[in-house]
Amino acid sequence: MKYELIEAIRGRAEKATAGPWYTASTTDGPWIIEENGNIISGTCAHVSDGGFIANAREDIPALLAEVERLNGVVGALISTLELIEERTEGQANKLARGAIKYANEEIR
Repeated sequence: MKYELIEAIRGRAEKATAGPWYTASTTDGPWIIEENGNIISGTCAHVSDGGFIANAREDIPALLAEVERLNGVVGALISTLELIEERTEGQANKLARGAIKYANEEIR
C-alpha cells in the first residue's frame, strides 16, 4: 500500500467523530451512535453493516498502527540487506540486491 493512500486513510480517520461508536437498534434498523447517544449515521440496511461501521472507528486506527509497525520492520530488514550487500560478494550479494529491490517495490 502506497504511503499517500495510508496518509489519506489516516487523515479521514483523524477527522471522523471520536470513538468508540456503537450500534443502536431502532424500528428502522441499526443506527451508528457515539457514546453520548448522538447519531453518527442513520439506518443501516443490515445489522452486520452497522457493526462493521461502528467497529471501523477503532479498527482503522489499529490497522494503521500495525501497517506503520510493519513498515518499520521492513525498513530495518532493508537496512540489514543493504549491509549484507556491502559486505558480501557472489550469491549473497545477488540475493541481497534482489531482496532489497523486492522490499522497496512492495513498501513504496
